[in-house]
Amino acid sequence: MAKEQDQRIGAAVVALRGDKTQQAVAASMRERGWKWSQATVWSVEKGDRPLRLAEASDLAGVFGCAILMLLQPPETLSAVVMLEQATFRVRKDFYAVFSAAKRLGRGLRELKDCVAFAVELNDSGGLQSRDGLAAWETGPGLDESIEWSRKDLALTAEHAIELAAGVVERTESGDDTGDDWIHDYTSLEAAQYAAIGTVAPHSGATGKGNDGLDPEAP
Repeated sequence: MAKEQDQRIGAAVVALRGDKTQQAVAASMRERGWKWSQATVWSVEKGDRPLRLAEASDLAGVFGCAILMLLQPPETLSAVVMLEQATFRVRKDFYAVFSAAKRLGRGLRELKDCVAFAVELNDSGGLQSRDGLAAWETGPGLDESIEWSRKDLALTAEHAIELAAGVVERTESGDDTGDDWIHDYTSLEAAQYAAIGTVAPHSGATGKGNDGLDPEAP
């Protein structure tokens, strides 16, 4: 009976260890004052070495679970581990969204300041005339750059949320393909033009937006 209990605990340790190595578990136990080695973890997992109650308490701490989880059958533990890992990934992605939203807010604030400066510079006539110069020598004029930037400034937080929600819904339903970036880009472009009261020109067969950007180009 005791041997069977040790084997069950050993199987639980294997399931809870997941992707961690036996050496990593042993190192964590040594940090808690136990003289564990990789061989100790191996013996516990095989059921050859009984796990002391005090050890079990610290081992549960290493795995971030309740001590009673060490008594659960492996099938239950595997389901729990998979569920926790999936939950962690989703939570991590949520925090990534929050972080991206903060970066977007800071970027829009900076862009607003840049547009205001460019408008002031343009209105003051402080730009060198482009008369007689080929377009490829000068690039886009300040008027064009200001107009292009204002498309992004016209977007609101609600626009960003609506576009992002569409991406999440399509991906969650499995309706995502390798050409998703085309749909996302054209949706963003349409929202930009709608925000400034115009209609976005057709992107054409290349899948590129009005400015010719291709997110998969090298």
